[in-house]
Amino acid sequence: KGWLHVQDEDSPAQVLWHAALLAATLWSCARAPLIDGPSSDGAFDVLADLVFVGEVFVQFLFPLYDGESRELVDDVRQIRDRYLHSRRFYVNIVLALPVCSSHIKPLARATAVVRSLRAAKCKPTLLSLRGTLQRVRDVAVAVELVELATVLLYATLLTLVLAGARWAPRLPYDARNLVLTIMVVTLSLALHAVAFANLQSANDAMNVVEAHHDKQTKPVLQFLDESNVDDDTQLRVRAHFDYLMVKQGGLADDRILAE
Repeated sequence: KGWLHVQDEDSPAQVLWHAALLAATLWSCARAPLIDGPSSDGAFDVLADLVFVGEVFVQFLFPLYDGESRELVDDVRQIRDRYLHSRRFYVNIVLALPVCSSHIKPLARATAVVRSLRAAKCKPTLLSLRGTLQRVRDVAVAVELVELATVLLYATLLTLVLAGARWAPRLPYDARNLVLTIMVVTLSLALHAVAFANLQSANDAMNVVEAHHDKQTKPVLQFLDESNVDDDTQLRVRAHFDYLMVKQGGLADDRILAE
């Protein structure tokens, strides 16, 4: 049962792990420009590195979404085979390298650059958390999450700019690495802005659809509750209303609706 619970895409284990990964990503992006060498690493830097090491192995446990067949792959063997042959596996290995390179003084700059490149994990991690929150909690909660992460990334970008202008502690970067890091974080911010705009627009549109849907169906549902209509008929009517709600909200395509 415990294994199946982890395999559930909305399980608390997955939510907690993605939250930890997001925190480690933001910490790495904010701290990397300020680290001068191995002696500068603190406990949270090491903890963030360990989270990314865990990400290499944790992906063997979590189900994968197949974009072509539009199905969730939860078979352990299929997850292993697809993950080992995916780009994600090698990206995770590269992002976990600072756990070793951070102890080697000549590699201090390279370690800082790799830690900054962890900003690339923000978008997929946010999307996973957002999807879970939309299904389990509420769309509004997901909107707040994206907005919070965007604010934190702006703070990261501001830190990089101030450091580049020598208004902050000395960077372990040269000019080229600094420019590359700023470009990565800026691109991540742009992606978050798009994700937030799409989500906010979808949230507003969904509120309109829900209000219109409730206005149309509330009298019928109230009649069903007060009358002696059999349970099977009630279930059929409610299922049809759910179908209309999904269709009007644009939450699924014709294939899913047909199923």
